[in-house]
Amino acid sequence: MVLKDEINEELAAQLDHETKNWSVIDTLKYLAERFEGTTTFSTSFGQEDQVITDMIFTARIPVLVFTLDTGRHFEETYKVMSQTLARYEKKIKVLFPD
Repeated sequence: MVLKDEINEELAAQLDHETKNWSVIDTLKYLAERFEGTTTFSTSFGQEDQVITDMIFTARIPVLVFTLDTGRHFEETYKVMSQTLARYEKKIKVLFPD
């Protein structure tokens, strides 16, 4: 995976300055375009993550949504994951630790 720009403190500060007054959706769209094919979002299926996941899927922003499944989540977490997959009919990549 090759990034157009390597993320460092200077670039992070520049991106923060550029997008400071933008909506979350506009910022996500910009980042997805700026870092095409490499923009990802990690979800733990908490409330805040569900809001961002909804924005990504509803606005059809090309961001890979993924989660880390340690096999030790609460039953409720798996239920929310299942409901999220059913609601949006979008793929969430599930990664497992070695």
